[in-house]
Amino acid sequence: MRLQRGFTLLELMVTLAVAAIVFSFAVPGFQQMVQRNRVITYTNNFIATVNYARSEAIRRASPVSICASADGTTCNGTWSQGWIVFVNTDGDNPAIVDAGGGEPVLKVQEALAVQYTMTPDAAFANDVTYDQNGAARATGVLAVCYAGNLERSRAIVVTRLRPRVATDTDGDYIPNIDAGNLVDCATPSGP
Repeated sequence: MRLQRGFTLLELMVTLAVAAIVFSFAVPGFQQMVQRNRVITYTNNFIATVNYARSEAIRRASPVSICASADGTTCNGTWSQGWIVFVNTDGDNPAIVDAGGGEPVLKVQEALAVQYTMTPDAAFANDVTYDQNGAARATGVLAVCYAGNLERSRAIVVTRLRPRVATDTDGDYIPNIDAGNLVDCATPSGP
């Protein structure tokens, strides 16, 4: 008789059961990490876009606008569907990309993934525009959320000169804008 080495069927089944239990605890945590990272990425992309628009306005000595764009060529749709940066030579407000190539599109951002939203307050319902001196025409807030959840969302505060990400100052995982906690992902504002 030869001695055979290996796993018995019972040992294999116990190992698979333990692995399944461990995996069931790990998956939700991994999904939450992916969701948080996407919210952070979308926030950072928009901040980079705002900084780019501001620098282009100064460099070109002409207004530069960022507007929501579902098609990547005109101002339409919602911020969650994407946005464009264009030279707004005639300075119209709300921003409209004029036909004929007089207002070139400088940058296009694709739509956010399903269930992720970027929603502006009333000040940025149509556009964020920087004048040739590098100052924003309006100040306001945009909220970046996953599935409408305020916890671990991000708020982008656009001031006259520099945008910033609102931080959680009271430990409740909800960003604090100047007026206090962000109260809603659909209509960002403070209390």
